[in-house]
Amino acid sequence: MKRSEAGRKPGILYQCRYAPAEILRAMGAETEYIEPENADLSPAESALHPTVCSFAKAAYDEIRGRLESGDADGVLLTNCCDSTRRLYDALRAEFPGRFIYLTELPVKSDAAAREIYRGGVEALARAYAAYIEQAGGGDGFAGFDPARLLAVLREENEAPRKLFASIPVSSPMRVGITGAKAPPALGAALERADIRVVFDLTCSGQKNRLYGLPADGASREEILDAYIRGVFSKYPCMRMVECGAQDKEGEGNGAASGAAARRAGLLDRIEATRAEGVVYHTLKFCEQYAYEYASLGDIGVPVLKLETEYTDADSGALATRVFAFAEQLRARPDGGVETMHTLGPPRVGVILGIDSGSTTTNAALFDRAAGRVLASAVVPTGPRVAESAEEARRTALARAGLAAAEIAETVATGYGRDGVPFADRAVTEITAHAIGARFLCPKVRTIIDIGGQDSKVIRIGEDGKVADFAMNDKCAAGTGRFLEMTAHSLGVPLAEIGGLALTARERLVISSMCTVFAESEVVSLVAQGKRVEDILWALCRAIAQRNEVLLKRASACPPYLMTGGVANNRGVVRALSERLGEPVEVPPEPEIAGAIGAALS
Repeated sequence: MKRSEAGRKPGILYQCRYAPAEILRAMGAETEYIEPENADLSPAESALHPTVCSFAKAAYDEIRGRLESGDADGVLLTNCCDSTRRLYDALRAEFPGRFIYLTELPVKSDAAAREIYRGGVEALARAYAAYIEQAGGGDGFAGFDPARLLAVLREENEAPRKLFASIPVSSPMRVGITGAKAPPALGAALERADIRVVFDLTCSGQKNRLYGLPADGASREEILDAYIRGVFSKYPCMRMVECGAQDKEGEGNGAASGAAARRAGLLDRIEATRAEGVVYHTLKFCEQYAYEYASLGDIGVPVLKLETEYTDADSGALATRVFAFAEQLRARPDGGVETMHTLGPPRVGVILGIDSGSTTTNAALFDRAAGRVLASAVVPTGPRVAESAEEARRTALARAGLAAAEIAETVATGYGRDGVPFADRAVTEITAHAIGARFLCPKVRTIIDIGGQDSKVIRIGEDGKVADFAMNDKCAAGTGRFLEMTAHSLGVPLAEIGGLALTARERLVISSMCTVFAESEVVSLVAQGKRVEDILWALCRAIAQRNEVLLKRASACPPYLMTGGVANNRGVVRALSERLGEPVEVPPEPEIAGAIGAALS
């Protein structure tokens, strides 16, 4: 595209902090760092391989749309992984006349690596100059000018600065982010939870630092050297196989492995910023980051692991986890405002807890003066959260013989907590189930909550507060929905599954990790003439197995208590007990534990 036709400078998109976009700016291009958001991944499904990571698919959607609309002229990618290489191939094939360029990511940080990177920078400059000439924009174009690069660097780095400013003691909760590139929805969720991000070591959060910015008249070599050392000053990318710690002049010694250097850098950031917790973000199908998370071990502060697909569908799950993490941090002895309550001195008033879940909406009226539940209600969650919550409230009040005016406060929890119009405040289901479970069983250390469409494991510390938690809300495997679908296939009432499962005589196996495929396995077992009771017992054991990964992730320990509607299924409770080698207790009315906890929070 000619500049005169567009009425503007060519625009080049980029998505990696190691991409030398400053070189293109020095050559007259407008560059833009992109963070795909609200992407439609369906076009990418046909253009890219199914196992390509969701970020690459979201990037394809954004880049393709910008190129088609004429809002950008090209993209500068970094050869960091197979997903990005597939993205490059697809864009090159679809837009042969645009500037689609793939530059190399350094794998080390020593002098030899910097020379290789310098060669890549020079190659990029030549390629972009050729593109401009071929596109008809070569009139008056002088190519790469080191002096112009120096001016660009000065604009972005007016003075040497520390990477992180000191954080006042009076600041709100301080949390750092690391792991894979994080979606904008994560930042929004952290902001809503009143969490201050004190460092961001993902690809999204880093900028170059310059050491010894050359003076006017510096040679081409001096300017490029300063620029490249600034690029290499970043917290090392996970894709770099060897990246030693940087000294104060940005010189890498190349002595430490990438994993060791990243861990050391993370610990340094935690100490320097006095971070109270760390959010570790991974992308689906991005195994390297999952391995790093598993190898982190104890870093001295709580860690929240988040796995997203970089789509709008992540926002609800992100908010639940982030708000629960905030509540967990506030509950720590050194972590600010206390929100996890022991029963303590009784407080006057009747409190209504509403647990708005995906399958049922539960209500509990709690008399704080008497320290007991006055009445409760469990109603189906229909298409309108507010109406279901109102029905649950009305039913509970009728059973208690109370009027709505006698409720001192209403506290909502569950996925629909923000849709309860008469709630005075809200807490996450993590906090609510922890408090409710402790009320029902003061000695509990691990809560297993299996609901209609999600599962949660919450570990309680010796101080009675949430120590860790893990959630599964991306897949229906191991949830009440899993039971419901199978009950439908077998023609068995949902309430009878547990009792029938306990009469099994044969130990069958349902191996699929997917609810849909597991249902196919059930149909196959029926076709083989297997007893319904044996199939149901296999189903209960499959649910226990699928929840075992959550138990391990949360470092679960006994005593165990099971809450949620599935706790009424005796077969699942026994299967979990057998798998854990410890008894799993079930309180009376396990489905209202979250509502009780909300009322007590």
